[in-house]
Amino acid sequence: MRYWKTKVPKAIALGVAFLIGGAALAAESLTELATGGIEFLKVSDNAALVLDSEEVRLTPTRSTFSYIVSNKGAIPLELVLGFRFPELDFSDPDAQYAIPGSDPVNFLNATVRIDGAAAPFAITQRALLDGKDVTDLLRQTKVALVPVGQFQNQLADTAPELRDKLVGQGLIVESGTSIDGKPLFFPSWTVKTSSTRRVVVPPAGSIRIELQYRPSVGVGPDTVLRKPLRDQKGLEADVRGKRATFCVDEAFLNGLDKLAGVEEANVNGVKELRLHLKTKMYSASSIPATHYKLVVDKESTQRILSFCAGELKKISETSFEMRADNYVPSAEINILMIDRKGLRPVNLR
Repeated sequence: MRYWKTKVPKAIALGVAFLIGGAALAAESLTELATGGIEFLKVSDNAALVLDSEEVRLTPTRSTFSYIVSNKGAIPLELVLGFRFPELDFSDPDAQYAIPGSDPVNFLNATVRIDGAAAPFAITQRALLDGKDVTDLLRQTKVALVPVGQFQNQLADTAPELRDKLVGQGLIVESGTSIDGKPLFFPSWTVKTSSTRRVVVPPAGSIRIELQYRPSVGVGPDTVLRKPLRDQKGLEADVRGKRATFCVDEAFLNGLDKLAGVEEANVNGVKELRLHLKTKMYSASSIPATHYKLVVDKESTQRILSFCAGELKKISETSFEMRADNYVPSAEINILMIDRKGLRPVNLR
């Protein structure tokens, strides 16, 4: 994990954390961002559109959504495809978002291919404060809307009058100083990022669309599901909520107890990895997939896994699969994995 840094060699946690190299450090809590798949924003002829198949593969290091779309009509079918990046609200300086990429625009490292060829989407990114669009003002300062990397350096290089304007409008808030006594500023705006591409499906033809990106992996340095914690009366509501969100059963808890031990302290260093997927296609029309497949791969035989889904089949030592026909996915999937100190870290690059 890395943080924004000042020009002096001192790391400062500033509300956004980036997952790099080996893994997120277990000492920090990171909040997962909800991500999803391709949306059909516009369809020239809903009656002609067929979603032959939808395949979703989820791992801690890669999310892949594959679609085969057919046109059963006699004329070309025009589609506007969309992909929504998660909204980022920087107004809470204590929020630690798990942002997997270092590109301030394509911060999920998302790629799209159509029939095997790269198909870049047009990305639109806007910044808002209290509902007011402040994109143009921020771009005058040359500060990235998603403040990755050397944010303090970028502000330091901004003309003083522009920086004062950002302060005056509440876009940045002073909080603390660097080790050389210079003021540090934190952003307070919200960023909305979306991407679109127009495609045409020939009459009686089909296309294959594949979206890949690096998921936002939430990290908890411990878990309330450990036995010494879940048995505490004061934590009952938290335990119930987590069990309901991730469909945690007794087999999972038994596996966790073996992994974590029963000591009060987290001596085995267990930590949570969490994914939050918006799997339902919000679009101009609700389109069931003729054939649907979901695969969740925990990528380690020593990692334990729990999530809510339909009938699951174990297809490998680390993977589970669900299949359905004429299926519209539920609104979301929340995935919980438990790691332990000493396990091979998740490689998020």
